[in-house]
Amino acid sequence: MLASDRSGLFRAAVARITEGLPAAEPLLRALALAQGRGLPRADGVWAHAASGVAGREQPVDDEELSLFLGRAAAYVLLDGEDRRSVFRLAHRTYTEQLLATSTPAQRLGMLTALLDLAARQCSGGQPISPHLEARLAQYAADCGPDGWAELAARPAVLDRLPVAGLSALALARPGTVR
Repeated sequence: MLASDRSGLFRAAVARITEGLPAAEPLLRALALAQGRGLPRADGVWAHAASGVAGREQPVDDEELSLFLGRAAAYVLLDGEDRRSVFRLAHRTYTEQLLATSTPAQRLGMLTALLDLAARQCSGGQPISPHLEARLAQYAADCGPDGWAELAARPAVLDRLPVAGLSALALARPGTVR
């Protein structure tokens, strides 16, 4: 282990963290794919994002998330964005390593899960989670045309997103969003 660089140590840690906890890898990958400073646990955003990455119907439950945070404490940090708590990976190298092995299907799965969460919030008459309101267009842009099609298929959600941000991202060159 002493001969390993930072990425080798992270790979070994991921193997240790994920052993016996299938939700761990999607939880880590969702943090790598997060737009902004990270993902909030509030409103089930992180749990739904991870489920989308994994292709699961049900969100990661709170017990799994708590167990994961206990195991991955050295690799996940609590941060803040827009006066709200978010979780993020502790080092950019970890994010880059996970992004390098992420698939378009995982990105689209995460977007779809987050759009479904926002649609449930809209249909329940509650406001969309602040993270989703601020970042859904970025997640859609990150997925390219398929992402925009997913967003367009949910007009109730689309109507609640800031127009200026949508316009700027829709006109941006592909691959320039992050």
